[in-house]
Amino acid sequence: MVKGRLCNQRPFHEEACAYPIRVGNILNHLFVDQTADPFQLHFSSQETTNHIKVSNLARRGMPLPALLPSLYHILKMVNPPPTAIFVDFTVNDEQVAVETLKQSVEAMVRFMRRTFPSPELYFIQSYCSPHARANFNGELGVLRYYDIPVISYSSSMNGSSHCSSKMVWGYDSLSSPPPPTNAHPPWFIHQNIAYVIVQGLVTRFLDLECGNDHKKREIEINQSLPSPIYPSSSLHKVCSPLTYYDANEIFISGNTSGIHIYGKDEMVKDGRWELREDRKDKAGWISSLKNSIIEFDVIFGSSNPRLIVGYLKSYEKMGKVTVSFPSLSGNGKDVELDGLDEMTHSSQIFPFDITPKNTNKIGRIVPAFNTKTKVRFKTTNNEKFKLSYVISC
Repeated sequence: MVKGRLCNQRPFHEEACAYPIRVGNILNHLFVDQTADPFQLHFSSQETTNHIKVSNLARRGMPLPALLPSLYHILKMVNPPPTAIFVDFTVNDEQVAVETLKQSVEAMVRFMRRTFPSPELYFIQSYCSPHARANFNGELGVLRYYDIPVISYSSSMNGSSHCSSKMVWGYDSLSSPPPPTNAHPPWFIHQNIAYVIVQGLVTRFLDLECGNDHKKREIEINQSLPSPIYPSSSLHKVCSPLTYYDANEIFISGNTSGIHIYGKDEMVKDGRWELREDRKDKAGWISSLKNSIIEFDVIFGSSNPRLIVGYLKSYEKMGKVTVSFPSLSGNGKDVELDGLDEMTHSSQIFPFDITPKNTNKIGRIVPAFNTKTKVRFKTTNNEKFKLSYVISC
């Protein structure tokens, strides 16, 4: 959705067609260059040095729980530091369990308040569909608890019941055959969403700047953290990575932004693993050959050592791997990751988190602090398996 899939306003590619770029254009029209046409994706007038820049950092096919382990790394790469951060996972989060999603939202909010307190955090609900309403309502309770601003497209359209209108979401719910439940909207809906977001931002700016000093003080006070809704043990979902392998970054640039750079071939120990895109902007380490082995060198921290693996789960023709630490002794057993989920109707990245609570599944000896350790993935059948990221902290 945020990346602009199926956004088809020619001649612009999908990401340039998506609503984040349109939000930036409208804000520039309102506050910087009022001669520019906000309907255009690129201004024809001379550029100024004080343009409002909106950077689209969305990852395709990645729900919020799967992105959390990468959050620190992604935000550290943003230069200059952002003034505001907008979070929108309402399409990809549709299939996430409500309780898991609520814990993920709280983990993200608490992490942002502690680690990146300056940018104001906004949650966007752009997906206009009754199917996303339950999860959004679950998020809303957490966000209100922390006083996080929320801008909802469906609420601005008088509720999700109006999402069946072609002018609201771009599809006629009575059409035959009906559109998929998570259909991505055409370009003019992205424009509508951009208007709603800008309206929400301008309203908030006016509240803060037009004499409502109590709201300013309220925001400053709320930068401090109240007690967590969920036990803190359930919120260890964001960490500062000591080793970070992201398939998309390595595929595009050939490195991992200075964190433990490795070549494509030396990690493959047996069989066949390939670093490639199976769909545009969705690179991964992929194997469809039984007993293929790939290893990653990882380093663990002294406090709450964790290994987080992001892998693809889909509804058909997906394989399995076992995960082990070949250099560690112990009487634990390998962990199996299964890429097949027949209960889902889409393909998404799923995070698997190995913490001290479940390391005995792999080996009862926790890796020594700041010592390089190998983690091994071995396929167990001839179906496709795809790794998206491997992170240790």
